[in-house]
Amino acid sequence: MLHGLGSNHTRWSEFISHTTLTQKGDIIAPDLRGHGNSMARGRLTMDQWVQDLVDILHAEGHQTAIFAGHSLGAHIALFFAQRHPHMTRGIILIDPLSHENLSLTLMLVKRFRVIVYLIIYLIRTLNTLGLKRRQLPYRNLSDLDKIARQLLEQGKEQKMVALYSSIWIDLKFNATSNYFQSISQVLRPLPELGPTHAPALLLLSKSPVFSTADKQHALIRQLKNYTVNMIECNHWLLTEKPDVARQAIESWIEKEFHTTASDNNGKAVHG
Repeated sequence: MLHGLGSNHTRWSEFISHTTLTQKGDIIAPDLRGHGNSMARGRLTMDQWVQDLVDILHAEGHQTAIFAGHSLGAHIALFFAQRHPHMTRGIILIDPLSHENLSLTLMLVKRFRVIVYLIIYLIRTLNTLGLKRRQLPYRNLSDLDKIARQLLEQGKEQKMVALYSSIWIDLKFNATSNYFQSISQVLRPLPELGPTHAPALLLLSKSPVFSTADKQHALIRQLKNYTVNMIECNHWLLTEKPDVARQAIESWIEKEFHTTASDNNGKAVHG
């Protein structure tokens, strides 16, 4: 279970506490390198995140896995599937971004990404000189989701969107260099999966904040065995429609892999 940009493993905590999948296998929800308690200074790249996942699987005694990712996590799942197809049983992609359907804001960031690289270089230089925040508060997204749902119940959808899309709020909980490096990585072109690849489930928002819903997602053109669910939400499916997300994921896994409850319950590995 791979979280998104500026997030951490608690993005999946509610899902894990309610899903029946823990009866059928192990669930691993890490803080990706540079996020949450996996604090790391220095370069952050797709190569590192993918290798970290290889190392985690080996450490947990698994040779294959189904990868579920939200936003940046979806991109990491795709790169993993491209580079390690033999280890990838399936991929679940929640609102990955495509260069063909970026929102105007992200399109401008992409066009002027050299500025992002300059910011990263400047901040990393300052970090090397010892100018950095020594401690960062840990963000419990399960608690934040409760606030977001109250806003939705009150009809304050735009306030909920502002709460989750604010760079300034994100930076309170994330190292600045890591945050901007993650932005640069999520704007990379999606990988070509090749002629053979694992089955995929795409859960896409009908009203996405960071992309445009009126253009066909570039991923669909290269997938062969895939299922697409369009869901009425903005970008934070696990926050806005947690039951819909859980049911969609569980039913797809059961259909694709014919899973049944194991004799010994699986475990959930957090953090």
